[in-house]
Amino acid sequence: MPIIETQNFGQKITVGVCSLHSLSHFLLNLRILNPLKALAHHVRFRLIPSPSQFEEGCDLYLIHRDFVNVHHYEFVTEKLVPNYPCLFEIDDNLSALQPNHPEFNYFASSIIGAIDKFLKNFPELPVITTTQPLAETLGAPHRPCHLFTNHLPAQFIAEARRARPAKQSDAPIRIGFAGTASHTPDLKKIESALLRVASLYRERVEIVLMGAWTQDLEACEQVRLIKTPVDYWNYLPTLAKFDLDIALAPLDDTPFNRCKSDLKWVEYSALSIPTLCSDVAPFAQAKALGLAKVIPNDPEAWFATLIDLIENPATRKELGEAAYAYVRDHRTLESHAAEYAAILNTVLPPEKELPPPHELTISPVTIPTPEAIYNPEDHYEAWRKRRSLQEADAEVFAERMMRWAHRPVITLITFAKQRDFPLLAQTTDSLQTQLYPHWRWIVVSDQPVPDPIFEQADFLGWLQLDTLDAPEIVAQAVNALLPEYGGDAVAMLPPVFNSRPKRCSLLPKRWSTTPKLPRSIATTTIFKERPASALGSNPTSIGHSSTASTTSAPPYGFAPKPSSRWGACNPTRTPNGTTPCCASVKDPKRVSTTSLSRSSPFRKRRTNDLPPSIPNPAPNRQRRSRAA
Repeated sequence: MPIIETQNFGQKITVGVCSLHSLSHFLLNLRILNPLKALAHHVRFRLIPSPSQFEEGCDLYLIHRDFVNVHHYEFVTEKLVPNYPCLFEIDDNLSALQPNHPEFNYFASSIIGAIDKFLKNFPELPVITTTQPLAETLGAPHRPCHLFTNHLPAQFIAEARRARPAKQSDAPIRIGFAGTASHTPDLKKIESALLRVASLYRERVEIVLMGAWTQDLEACEQVRLIKTPVDYWNYLPTLAKFDLDIALAPLDDTPFNRCKSDLKWVEYSALSIPTLCSDVAPFAQAKALGLAKVIPNDPEAWFATLIDLIENPATRKELGEAAYAYVRDHRTLESHAAEYAAILNTVLPPEKELPPPHELTISPVTIPTPEAIYNPEDHYEAWRKRRSLQEADAEVFAERMMRWAHRPVITLITFAKQRDFPLLAQTTDSLQTQLYPHWRWIVVSDQPVPDPIFEQADFLGWLQLDTLDAPEIVAQAVNALLPEYGGDAVAMLPPVFNSRPKRCSLLPKRWSTTPKLPRSIATTTIFKERPASALGSNPTSIGHSSTASTTSAPPYGFAPKPSSRWGACNPTRTPNGTTPCCASVKDPKRVSTTSLSRSSPFRKRRTNDLPPSIPNPAPNRQRRSRAA
């Protein structure tokens, strides 16, 4: 990744930013890039998205939260921190994240444990945090914890205020919330109050919810949902265009939330929008200054306060303008950039230290042009390398899968005509790389089986029909297989399937992490499915197999030896005595195997062998198909 800088002011220090996020990610900009850009006269930075792209020569390295995970742990703890000046940046108390939090599975899978171990093993590593409660939580007896609160660039505020439309005299009172889906549980706390307000005022109020909502609020006639995501630089202008009269900042009182910042109140206040906040630690300053309506998480209190603000426009204006004046004077990033420079100086060698505050040149942080955000080729390469499966990833996945209480069998069905046969070899290659072993693949075709592997291997099957041009006949034929061979879930694959090794594991992973998830879940989010119109008049019958046993189904696909790597194709015995999937592609158009089971449950089947309930297609239909 090339050095990123907007201007050349002479000698500068170079900061290596170790982060999984792209240059347009809101959290990376808010916490690291914007402060560095404010110091652009003295600082330039390199983005380091993975250990493979690490470059020496930086004067210090900022390690951003998610970069410390099970995949990068060895690099961070053995190469980076012991050998270079480092600062660890974290803005959330991830150790206190509750299991019902929407992002719990993401962080618990590879990040929380790694960060806890990392901080324990490096008790003197300096940390940058957002709030005093978080600093107290992370602080070890000898750990320096530097507090740098969230601030907004002055130009971002000015641009957003210019985007706010003039208020129409006949416009309804707009009550709004903007945030991520992780705040859905917080909205649930005030849901009843909002519904009562909507019922009481009807067309006189409009509730605008951006990024998060509940099912009951979605069903309310006065609620307007904003589901289209916006990038970091367009967020404040978009919020301004909603022209809110009252802003909402509900927050449940949990150990995780007590360490959060007051950023949401700052964003609303930058637009002179009066805010209703939960009476929790992040909004203690706004409460002490009287710059927000801070109330308990009680629906009655929220309802009463909403009524008061709706009925008193003068109170709304006074509160909003006072909050804006405070943010303008005390919460702009440029006015605090010197504090960030002082934090960097704590780890820089003396000869590299930045000037004292009175000698610093602070640069205004501006909204960048698209060309200045990133080089597309470099960005794609970084993305690709971050997501390349490493041997360590396969081992982690294998250990995790062994802990799953249920490992469902997934039946993959592909419809292929003769012209599709060259593509099947690529699908075979892709399926061989899948880390999840419990799958079977059935090809439905109007041609004879091209290779004996489909008759010999117990995880492969070939269903030969006279034609694929009769959707209802094809659907009935496939449905006839489901009671015996449907497994726990069925997915449609195109003739050419080329995907990541973890693709087949996504569905069982969702079932393992969400035990109450219905087994009839659609597979379109996991695999690209054949259009429903191609499955006849009852396409929904191609899906979950309700008659399949989840306890007696034998394993299918790869079953590696305990000592082998999961990416290898090693022949081994399964509990039922068969020898699954030791196939290897020796020729692009042919597949050869060794030591395959001879007790395959699949055999080629013509339409004459189908159950009596499935009629044969008309002779003229067959002739047209063969002529085609």
